[in-house]
Amino acid sequence: MGNYASLHPKRAHISATIERTSRASSPPVPSSPARSCGTWRRGYKRCAADPLGPSLRAMLLAEDLLLLLTDDATGKLLLPAEQVDIALGGANLLELTLLERVSLDEAEHVVVLDPSSTGDPILDGALRVIGARQGRKPKAVVEPLGENLRTVLYARLVAEGVLRAQERKVLGVLPVHRWPAARGEHEERMRAQLTQVLVQGTTPNARGARLVAACSEVRAQDRQP
Repeated sequence: MGNYASLHPKRAHISATIERTSRASSPPVPSSPARSCGTWRRGYKRCAADPLGPSLRAMLLAEDLLLLLTDDATGKLLLPAEQVDIALGGANLLELTLLERVSLDEAEHVVVLDPSSTGDPILDGALRVIGARQGRKPKAVVEPLGENLRTVLYARLVAEGVLRAQERKVLGVLPVHRWPAARGEHEERMRAQLTQVLVQGTTPNARGARLVAACSEVRAQDRQP
């Protein structure tokens, strides 16, 4: 892992919690939410005993991941932009899998199961991207899914009052955008809930398991030379 954890406290937190799972048996990742549970926003299922609670589902998985990868104080990305964009594209693919809108066939090619609107314009756009590339491997779909996604997610998080938009010019010419935290409640709850799963061993629901998987994938990319 090298110096991943030493670069920033937030990165250290993500790293430490994920590292705990590598030394223990991972909880099973459900293929879909339990049918006996009540309905929840955007088609997710919510169980009365759901250990992760509703806060992880109040935003898209990609939004949660972007918050974890953005420095609260400076508004800068904690990883290279290209790496973050790929991770965000993968998060949208996972989100649509959780919603049972896309899946993999026997040859592990991405297929669209339900092209109807999800009720979220970001996910609807992701469905169209996947539909245009149906039959390809996930790796070939993730990169186009991440194109321009970070900017759209930042704009939504600013509109919801979670982040603040800042702009300055380098050498008086080149604009530089930063996205510091305006409110930290959601991310604090999210990180606490991740710790519940990764450190205390609480069994996650499908969405929580996929957030852990998304964080693990980011960590794996960060270890690559």
